[in-house]
Amino acid sequence: MKPYLKIISYGGVNGRIVDNVNKNIEASQFDWTVDWEPVNANVDVSRAKAAESFLRSDCDVLIMQDNDTVCGYGDHDHMALKCSLQECVVGTCYSKRSFHQGLVLAIHDGVYHEVGSDDFFEVKDGFIGTGLIAIHRFVLNDIGRYVDDCVEIATGYHTFFLPRVTTTMWQGESVGVQLNDDYSFCARVREAGRRIFVTMRPIVGHVGETIFSPIEAQLGQSPPTKRSANENLHFLP
Repeated sequence: MKPYLKIISYGGVNGRIVDNVNKNIEASQFDWTVDWEPVNANVDVSRAKAAESFLRSDCDVLIMQDNDTVCGYGDHDHMALKCSLQECVVGTCYSKRSFHQGLVLAIHDGVYHEVGSDDFFEVKDGFIGTGLIAIHRFVLNDIGRYVDDCVEIATGYHTFFLPRVTTTMWQGESVGVQLNDDYSFCARVREAGRRIFVTMRPIVGHVGETIFSPIEAQLGQSPPTKRSANENLHFLP
């Protein structure tokens, strides 16, 4: 298995990300290709271009990591291995964006899953976030082969992440609504016959003007209510 890591950054890479990635790769059991090249497009085009770069390589698994996202040591390997074994998409559960709010949990099918655990489960509807995500080569190949609105743009990338437009009723009229890139990508994955999972083991933190991590979020409070746990979901239950 040969994994490919793309850092999604704009105009330079956060120093905390560099340190996080380098320590993970140095300790890895796999031969990683790491792409640090900054992107200069909106988010769905940036991810699509990252996918094209990956597909031109000889790697099996793409991991995309946003420039404001870090994870625990060994988490890159864990995600790549899970993705490789299932030939699927693997997402993660993000930290809460506030302190002292209890344990970081996800609720899925009525079951509570705690960050840092070995829980690994399929998300059969809704979507997962793409800030730290693993995608198998076969998933992208099948989207390009079987999904009608995945087309190649003249500038050299496929519309894997292009936001879809649907209609809804508003004040008695039918209006157009743009779906986000995460939702649109996950819909294409399922239409291509591939599966989406979430792994709870990675300790995913946010680094920017303010730094948040699951460990900090656990300080000072007993386990959260169902409402506070729901607020932490980055995919639909």
